[in-house]
Amino acid sequence: MSNSINNPKMKKSIFTILSITILILAWQLLTMLVRLPDLVPSIPHLFSTLVALFASGSFYQSVMATVLRGTIGMSISLMAAMGVSLLFYKCEWIYELFRPLLAIMRSIPVISFILLALIFLNAESIPLIIAFLTMFPLLTENLTKGIRGQRKEFSIMARQFRIGRWNKLTQVVYPQLKPFLYSGLASASGFGWRAIIMGEVLAQCSPGIGGEMKQANFYSRSRIDRMDDYSNSDQLSF
Repeated sequence: MSNSINNPKMKKSIFTILSITILILAWQLLTMLVRLPDLVPSIPHLFSTLVALFASGSFYQSVMATVLRGTIGMSISLMAAMGVSLLFYKCEWIYELFRPLLAIMRSIPVISFILLALIFLNAESIPLIIAFLTMFPLLTENLTKGIRGQRKEFSIMARQFRIGRWNKLTQVVYPQLKPFLYSGLASASGFGWRAIIMGEVLAQCSPGIGGEMKQANFYSRSRIDRMDDYSNSDQLSF
């Protein structure tokens, strides 16, 4: 028994279950205190609604629409970042010229891009534009660091042994570039998915996770307003 408790995997599993249990109890306690089932539903009602969502075809349609927008945005950003990174590697002065612009693009809040896009662009294209503007700077910066950090002695060795271009790309260049590529993809996907859903919420794209969240917000707000109106009318009649 003591050996199983001291097992790191077992301890991690116990803490995970304990954390989930505390979260569920805290949610149920909040439900009892707030007493607004439309805003903070109970745990049984929450699970029953989740089961109903998983059985609904519109749920998967919305999820797939958002995933498709994210995948297209990631693919466009990655291809553009690869081309720009190679250009920065070939021309040092171009990299120094555009490096402040990449820093500005990373520092500007996403909501600023979305609000500008709502003025000038079609609502359906906003999530893709936002995905590109958030993912492209991160991917470009990481790929540029990876390409500029290539060890020249490996390229010299590949040239001396007359290694073909494809083998050089897959066996020499890619292993050195892989940590920067994966780091950039992880950061870009984390920021990009949130930005896409935020853009869907403000642009009210349908189908999409953000559009469904906006509809749920409108429905919940309407229910709460009606409850407030009924409460005020009861107080006036009293």
